[in-house]
Amino acid sequence: MSLTIPEVLPEHKGVYTVKAHNTCGEAKCFASLIVKTISSPEIKPRTAEIQGKHIAPAFQELFADRTVNENDTTKFECVITGRPVPKVSACHKVFFGMQCVVCVW
Repeated sequence: MSLTIPEVLPEHKGVYTVKAHNTCGEAKCFASLIVKTISSPEIKPRTAEIQGKHIAPAFQELFADRTVNENDTTKFECVITGRPVPKVSACHKVFFGMQCVVCVW
């Protein structure tokens, strides 16, 4: 699974989450994106639990935190395994004062 942000803007900063689930369980990983603007100053994978022929979702490669310059491109990537094949979703949480905005892909 990968998420590419072609032109990073300050509003893209925040925590990105990937969630995978199947009949055996659920796995999540998180990464923070820090956006450096012109004015700005300078996880361990879960082990899959085997239940018969089914395998709970597990991250073989995790999202990694990123610090990028405004208007650059960045890409979050992770590798998820499981049987049956996990359903995967990603979301981005941004806090504006007391309000949390969540976007799901």
